[in-house]
Amino acid sequence: TFYFHEPDAVGHKKGPDSPETAQMIMHLDSLVGRFLKKLDRLPIKDQVNFIIVSDHGMGNISPERVVFFEDYLKPAWVDTFLGSNPTYLLQPNFGYTDSVVMALSKVPHMQAWKKSEIPARLQYGTNPRIYDVVLVADSAWSLGKHKRFSPSRYTGGAHGYDNADNDMGAIFYAIGPAFKSGYTQLKFSNVDVYPLLTHILKLKPAPNDGNLNDVQGMLVKP
Repeated sequence: TFYFHEPDAVGHKKGPDSPETAQMIMHLDSLVGRFLKKLDRLPIKDQVNFIIVSDHGMGNISPERVVFFEDYLKPAWVDTFLGSNPTYLLQPNFGYTDSVVMALSKVPHMQAWKKSEIPARLQYGTNPRIYDVVLVADSAWSLGKHKRFSPSRYTGGAHGYDNADNDMGAIFYAIGPAFKSGYTQLKFSNVDVYPLLTHILKLKPAPNDGNLNDVQGMLVKP
């Protein structure tokens, strides 16, 4: 396995649609090309499954699209804030959770959930380290606090939005003896990659949230 930290860094700084990001993607594509060229020289080339994934997408942000959620809360309501754009965790003081959620649920361009009411599809909220209220900005919007605001913090790109947002879509490419040729797979969750890998490697998977049934259509032998 190998990992590149780009184009995440340039995407954050310059934005996903910038010339700088496009140039970085071309550079990474050339490195993949070199890898495949050298792989083709090996005697085991026909036994290798090569998979390219990414962990998330990236959305454009702007200092003109920022929600200062603290404007809608009374200081006595909240004990602790944790997070950064576009997701925050709030720990209300005892007895104020409903007040916090009710106030923030009326704020445009963001979502506010009690920990116990986060949509099940997000598979989030069951860990004790997660605070009682979760905030997520709408696509292309940002969450911020006045004391941390500067235009440069909200310029470029961001990720961490609802994974149903098309801007958060990741890539998946695969080639090798395990995979059908010329097959186009329907969208699936990143957590499905793990059971796919364990299936190909004939390993017993640890407990996980993935579903092999959602991805086995790409396999030569499901």
